[in-house]
Amino acid sequence: MDQVLQQFRDRIMSATRSGTALRIRGNGTKDWYGQELNGELLDTTAYSGIISYDPTELVITARAGTNLREIGKALAEKKQMLAFEPPRYDGMATIGGIVASGLSGPRRQAVGSVRDFVLGTVLMRSAGCCINDVADRDFDKHVKRTAQRPVTRGAVSVKEALAVGAVLALCAFGLVLTTNRVAVAWSFAALAVTLLYPFAKRVVSMPQAVLGVAFS
Repeated sequence: MDQVLQQFRDRIMSATRSGTALRIRGNGTKDWYGQELNGELLDTTAYSGIISYDPTELVITARAGTNLREIGKALAEKKQMLAFEPPRYDGMATIGGIVASGLSGPRRQAVGSVRDFVLGTVLMRSAGCCINDVADRDFDKHVKRTAQRPVTRGAVSVKEALAVGAVLALCAFGLVLTTNRVAVAWSFAALAVTLLYPFAKRVVSMPQAVLGVAFS
């Protein structure tokens, strides 16, 4: 896959130098959407496949050209599903195209859109990391994997980390305000779980269960 990425880089650099427009496309399931198609085709389907999947962490990492059918099959084997409603197009839509287009499927009102999920996940996961790093700073310095985290090594102060976390949480709350009253009400419970998770590891034998609730 490194070779594929290098080919992408070469194409993009060449197009930049020549001023040539590129049309980045996966399986072309959304070619009908928007304006007339222009630019040289840059096909992402060669860069496909699931990189990692940890059902216990509720995290799957896939390359941009991976189609929804492959991702859905992997999730279904563990009785899991995506936390948003993508446009399926018979399972041929790629995960890169789904995120890039921001389109949703028919169950958007029930399970949410990819736009809100991506932005919300990035914002709240980042806010959660700020809280987690502050809570675990005394433990992290004794673990090789976490010893170089910014708060642990003193690159960022506790106050700075908490301030960044608060700003990120407020941005996420701004997204929630675009939904409905029920979602707004649940967001406060979700925030409470996010704040409690770092400390749950001290008193709960299965802290990943708390993490699962936080993610959901």
